[in-house]
Amino acid sequence: MKIKLLLTFLLFQIPFAQSEITDKAVITSIFDGCMSEQTSAVKTGVMLEYCACYANKISLGMDISEVYLLGMDLLAAGEDKTKQAQIALANKKLNEYLKDCISRLAP
Repeated sequence: MKIKLLLTFLLFQIPFAQSEITDKAVITSIFDGCMSEQTSAVKTGVMLEYCACYANKISLGMDISEVYLLGMDLLAAGEDKTKQAQIALANKKLNEYLKDCISRLAP
């Protein structure tokens, strides 16, 4: 559901694609989507820091159309978490952002 909402925001932003995402609603949707993946094994403060890093990297390094296309691919994967992870890791930019931010999850 959150991905559909994000895609709706992105769909209206495509004609104004730029190299940096400045729309607060889009960045917040990315952050909220990340936070929704929190498990009991990760403390909330740690997850907040990780998701802030992740959303920031995406907002500075990708444009609306890139995020939209990635979201469409993830949506096509359905509920298959393995396939979603493969899609995310196949995206060079996203893979780099995940590597940069993953250290924030370490205790």
